Amino acid sequence: MAFKLTIEQGRGRGQAFDFEDDEITIGRTEENDVVLFEQGVSRRHSRITFDGSHYYVVDMDSANGTLLNGTKVTREVLEDGDAIGIGAVVFRFDSGPTGPATRVVSEVPDLPAKGKPAAAAPAPRTVAREQPVRAAAPKKPAAAPLAVDTKRTRTLLLAGLAVMLGVIVLMLMRGRADDGRVRCGKGPYALDGATRQVSFGAGETDVECPTGVRFGLQWSRNTRAILHWSSTYTDKGEVALVVNGERLQDVGVAPTARPLSQQVVLPEKSLKEGDNVVEFKYLKGDERWGVRGVELETIGLNEADLTKARQAYELGTKLLQRRNVAARNLYDAWQMLKEARRHMEGLEPKPDLYAPTLSMIKDVEHDLDKLCERKMFDARRLETYDEIDKANDVYRSVLAAFPGDAHDCRQRAAGRIMEE
Repeated sequence: MAFKLTIEQGRGRGQAFDFEDDEITIGRTEENDVVLFEQGVSRRHSRITFDGSHYYVVDMDSANGTLLNGTKVTREVLEDGDAIGIGAVVFRFDSGPTGPATRVVSEVPDLPAKGKPAAAAPAPRTVAREQPVRAAAPKKPAAAPLAVDTKRTRTLLLAGLAVMLGVIVLMLMRGRADDGRVRCGKGPYALDGATRQVSFGAGETDVECPTGVRFGLQWSRNTRAILHWSSTYTDKGEVALVVNGERLQDVGVAPTARPLSQQVVLPEKSLKEGDNVVEFKYLKGDERWGVRGVELETIGLNEADLTKARQAYELGTKLLQRRNVAARNLYDAWQMLKEARRHMEGLEPKPDLYAPTLSMIKDVEHDLDKLCERKMFDARRLETYDEIDKANDVYRSVLAAFPGDAHDCRQRAAGRIMEE
């Protein structure tokens, strides 16, 4: 049998690609028949298969799902004219006679040269090229540039530029993997604002670190060091937190793309005055994993003040009770609870408020992560169908719900607001 995929929305709109196989796969990596270097596309995202009677679209456990006519599906029969949404690209499906078989590849722009400031990437393009066949393969024609959705391209370029600017401080320490992605360098990364905006690991991450990533931190006595991060695609015993060569604990289980916020107080016995190295060490080396939002919080033990701690705790709990009244109350409650914790770290013995404060902080961070992912998914889905005004409204609601930069959701949303 044969079928055709036509790009109806996204880069390369209007271009049609013909297939003669009973099954093709769509994803971000080169082993797929349709390769999409697009945000929101998993390594192996979806497949289209023919069972002898019908064509089906099948989601391959992708992070963001596969849409059929705007609805997320797992496996569904395809009919002529159906719209298949993969990330920011929407294909129209049609069965029947086709032209020569093609392979679809959405090219990704080059990363900035080592040691040079990041600049706006060139407009990406989609190319079609002949698919290898079992018999003598015909000579491949030269790749030809296709039509580009200028509004979508401009938005993606701005988002890409924001990410590249965020990691510019890492340029001297990074290399390039064979697929052109940024990969971990030999030295530890400095824990700063830029690092907090970057994801590290193997798979769908900004920086490829198959075996682990190291961070350098400064510590002085009479200071409490609290490490914050979010993990993804992590099973039990896969990733260890190592401090100055000593295995401190295993990273928590986060088996999907949904981030799990975590934090740990680094024990003084594991730290030394001045330079220290914290490492997320991957113990298997053959699967995907990731950490993002890695940040060091330091608290001076001389900030201990039980009165201020109680005041901050009471305000935080009141804001938490009113989380549905105003968009920002959940975020503000999180900040006040952290303030209460700050004023209790230097107290010995710890007051009764200390343990419930830590528990509430963890729960609120989890709720903030879920809120962020839900809103970002809703906005990206609206982008897929060119409902730009509605998508912008969702992104602006994120800015209202996350009024400060302590959570990376604000930066993620701000970088995707489009010109109307």
